[in-house]
Amino acid sequence: MANSDKVDIVNSVNDVEKVIPSSNFGMTFGDNKLSTRETILGVVAVVFFLIAIVVIALFAAGVGNPPPAPDLCLTKGCMREASRMINFMNASVNPCDDFHTFACGNFPNFAQITSGNNERTVLRDAATFNEGKLRRVLGAPLQRNVDWSYERKAKELFSSCMNGYENQKAGGKPMIDLVNQIGPWYVFNTMGISNWDFQNALQKVHVDFWINALFSYTVAPDELDTSKRVVEIDYSGLGMYWGYYISTSSYAAKVQDAYKGFMRTVAGYMVRDNAMNPTDNTVKINIEQFVNDAYQFEYQLANVTAYTQPSPDPHAPGNRKKISELNTVADQVNWVSFFQYMFGSNNVNGDTYVVLLEADYLQKMSNMIKNWDPNSKTRVLNNYLMWRLMQAYAQDLSWEYVHANREFYVARTGRAQFLGTYRFCFNYMKSKMPDALGALFVQDHFADNAKSEVDAIVSRLKQTIATRIQQATWMDASTKKYASSKMQSVVDKIAYDTAAVSHDYLDRKYDSLKINATNYFSNILSMNAFEKNDWTNQLVRGQDKTKWRYNTYDVVAHMYNPWNEIIVPAGLFQFPIYTRIMPQHARFGAMGSIVAHELMHGIDEYGGYFLKNGTVFDWWSNKTTVDYLKSKRCVSDYYTNMTVGFRIPNSEGTVETRKVPINARRYAFEGLTETAGVRMAYYAYKDWVSQNGAEKQVPGLNKNNEQAFFISYAQTNCFNRNEGYGYSQAMQGSYPESFKVNTALAQLDEFVQAFSCPAGSTMNADKKCNVY
Repeated sequence: MANSDKVDIVNSVNDVEKVIPSSNFGMTFGDNKLSTRETILGVVAVVFFLIAIVVIALFAAGVGNPPPAPDLCLTKGCMREASRMINFMNASVNPCDDFHTFACGNFPNFAQITSGNNERTVLRDAATFNEGKLRRVLGAPLQRNVDWSYERKAKELFSSCMNGYENQKAGGKPMIDLVNQIGPWYVFNTMGISNWDFQNALQKVHVDFWINALFSYTVAPDELDTSKRVVEIDYSGLGMYWGYYISTSSYAAKVQDAYKGFMRTVAGYMVRDNAMNPTDNTVKINIEQFVNDAYQFEYQLANVTAYTQPSPDPHAPGNRKKISELNTVADQVNWVSFFQYMFGSNNVNGDTYVVLLEADYLQKMSNMIKNWDPNSKTRVLNNYLMWRLMQAYAQDLSWEYVHANREFYVARTGRAQFLGTYRFCFNYMKSKMPDALGALFVQDHFADNAKSEVDAIVSRLKQTIATRIQQATWMDASTKKYASSKMQSVVDKIAYDTAAVSHDYLDRKYDSLKINATNYFSNILSMNAFEKNDWTNQLVRGQDKTKWRYNTYDVVAHMYNPWNEIIVPAGLFQFPIYTRIMPQHARFGAMGSIVAHELMHGIDEYGGYFLKNGTVFDWWSNKTTVDYLKSKRCVSDYYTNMTVGFRIPNSEGTVETRKVPINARRYAFEGLTETAGVRMAYYAYKDWVSQNGAEKQVPGLNKNNEQAFFISYAQTNCFNRNEGYGYSQAMQGSYPESFKVNTALAQLDEFVQAFSCPAGSTMNADKKCNVY
């Protein structure tokens, strides 16, 4: 036995170079790279750490005749897990006082924040790691160099976006061509706008150029019939957050001035690129009129936005409107003409129903236009729509236009670092061709056996939840029976859609998309037409429940109740969330807790409104609802009077602690689900052990596997965040992971027992709610 373990140790040490570089932790993301000296010191530290683990393991295996010790796992996966756990932990902290700091206290040393970033988290680092893979794939040589290849279209679209030379050579001419299509523009031809067609211009801005003006619309799932899709209309049409327009603070005034400067600068470049003299006095006056018109219109629109309310239950049959009836709500737009221009007269007509998410806004927006001074209305609407077009496409032109956009960005955010061409183009690709990127991502690195193994974890989690929900004292028998049945019928979408990564499928999907290898601006317009056609197909054909609502490379799990499905994309399949070589306690502690949390939303107070087929219906009994609210009140009371603190520099040059009170009533829902998710993942792991036998322990940790499970969970929630940013997030109701982890675990008897936390300690709550 000892000899076998020594061989495992030698193999593990030989695998060090394979283990450490493949981890995205301890890396510095962004523009700041580690120096050679820092890299060497880091490698030396890792080597000494691994040597220490090997020595410990040797003694545990019998060298030196120490006291008996538990069997140790010396595989590459266990060695890597031990390295991560010990490096992130602060063992000087008592786990019963502050478990998150115990588990994650050293994480900031391995995840330093670079300039331009506000935080580092495990999931955010995982997303950054995935983006690195995608960037490499986009830059790799073509594998299928034929005209119809989706790979070729994706890489040529990205390459054209990166082609600064062509963009610089074109200047503002591509946008001038668009202006002329919806024009004339007041600044170019003040006399010509008397015959300007507002309806035609509005339709082209929305449909041909894919820009929101006055309102937005989308093709969304129909909540009344999950086999269909429906058009939703919402508020939109501003060039910046509405609060900036109406605030009287000095900061808002600075942003307002920068926004007007952005308008003025772009208009000047447009005039110059249209072979006009931007220094001509008449032209300068017209530019100032343009700036004033566009800004004042948006200012009034911001006031409408600020003082209107969302529509209550907008999907209800009685609240929907026929397109022909929209004129009774907002009569300044010909809605039938608009939507037939978008979807085609064969697909929609005046009797087609739509959903108004903001009927109050639409009505007041329309009244605002109706009551505008008739002597200036046409000119103001002309300048407003032209600005919506210019602002949207300024980033896609030559460097001068890009720089003007950057100046406004800096003034608005206070961050001197701009996205840069590479980041901008990469984000564009993620937005416009996510399926193509997902296929390239999978084909580049993914192993199918990992997919089946995670599927097994998810199946075990569902079975555990279906079984243990029977212990919920607030659920009556009929509700428990349906909850168990619904959980077992959840559709698993794990890693990626096998059909959607095939060459044939994707070649057909992008068949109508025409890409020019060098002309990025024409590619944008081609993509607009492609998306218009895709939206029309979605509306006409209805829901395709085989489709995935998340991208393959996303780092998120989600329970989507309208389709009764759990989505776990391949982007999550990486260390320390899940790898095939990780020990089971780490898999269930990390990936298991994430997925179990989401699965609980299938049967909780939200999932209780969706049947197994996705139909909206309250399947909880009245008694279950009443008793649940009593149990939930226990959780709300638990979080009442809690605060989270942040150390913020003040105007006097010192640091003060600012405390943010927890919104207990709002957080109780997520808090109890977090606790339930960890508990279900824990029992799913225990179920695995009962069927497969106990695992060996990871070396060097001096913790049993139950304790390691909770450490894995906590370390999935490690973070390093600027205090000011954390304070801002908390004020908006997004509390730090340390709060989430500690309060969830303190409610678990299983955790308290694992770490023998005494009564009265922070991590042993006096009152435990045990909702699930």
